[in-house]
Amino acid sequence: LLTLPISRTDILISKVFTGIILSGLFSIMNGVGMIAFRYILTTADDPLLRLLATDLSNTMIAMISLSILLSAMVSMGLGISFVSYVNDIKTAEIVYMLSMMLPALGVAIYVIGNGLPNNVWFYVLPWGNTIAILLKTLYPVTYEYSAISSSVGLDIGLHLLYLFVFTLGTLILSGRIFKRENLI
Repeated sequence: LLTLPISRTDILISKVFTGIILSGLFSIMNGVGMIAFRYILTTADDPLLRLLATDLSNTMIAMISLSILLSAMVSMGLGISFVSYVNDIKTAEIVYMLSMMLPALGVAIYVIGNGLPNNVWFYVLPWGNTIAILLKTLYPVTYEYSAISSSVGLDIGLHLLYLFVFTLGTLILSGRIFKRENLI
């Protein structure tokens, strides 16, 4: 890449565009999978399973797919930033995997043990917002009392806005520190 007349901006835009396409496809496939799952539930003999199918609305599927897309975009921005800080790809992969797995694991363990907290610091991590979106979308009645605002719908919107802003921030950061020499 160093011998080609390709600018650092072109390489970064290519990486981001590819990430957007792959993240979008992943998100769409999840949505299609949920729609197929809902259809399978509607054909079940058990009335409880059919009731579960009616609970999974198109709005829920769209919100879940959007939160998955934004979470993937956050990971992509952080990944490009980490690759820019180190000089070899193996170190970048290790640092990236640890930085993605450990906070996500911590958030998941906390939520499984305690549910969603009222603590605002929990939502500084993007994974806390993603899990909050998923839980508040799937179980709005359960989490209406742990709301950031007075409305679960507004909470979900704020979580999505945070993920969007965090995504933009990580992509801007990665654009500032990205060095094409680190790709080799």
